Amino acid sequence: MKYNKKISNRNFNNIYVYETFFKNIKIKREITDLGDNVAVLPVDFKNKKIVLCHQLRFGSLYKKFTKYKLLELVAGRKKDNENFLSAAKREFYEETGVIINNPIFLFEALISPGSTNEFCKFYFVEIDYSYFINKKSHSNHDEIINFYIFSFKDIKNNLINDNFKNIWTTSALNYFNNKFL
Repeated sequence: MKYNKKISNRNFNNIYVYETFFKNIKIKREITDLGDNVAVLPVDFKNKKIVLCHQLRFGSLYKKFTKYKLLELVAGRKKDNENFLSAAKREFYEETGVIINNPIFLFEALISPGSTNEFCKFYFVEIDYSYFINKKSHSNHDEIINFYIFSFKDIKNNLINDNFKNIWTTSALNYFNNKFL
């Protein structure tokens, strides 16, 4: 695949036009460079609990998903100078105030390969959910983050009833559910 023309440069989002040949047909596509990400699922195996977070997401407002509380994993962008594991630890600390030592790799995925190169490595980490019981919110830069605690049973029921509307959350919870629960 060869680089053809850069259309715009907006903060971390770069839009490129790529062209290549597929089965002898010339194809040209715009791709948004969204970079690499990490996502961490906090799990308390002893008490059978999972912690999810809620933040304002402008895309959900635009798509009128306001009737749903978009519950998410702890997630964020990997910086150029760090590896994925370091990024997972940093993001978890920035968003929760908790230092983690051993995130465990779950899976990796391209997020929307038809229009972006966005890539994410998903982890889970064993935590003590009680830290999050009275934690009202954690403010990080311009983010207000609230935490919600679910039993393993509640996670399964919410997955069955299609109550999670964030694809990262749904994918990670389904993967975790199939592998560990």
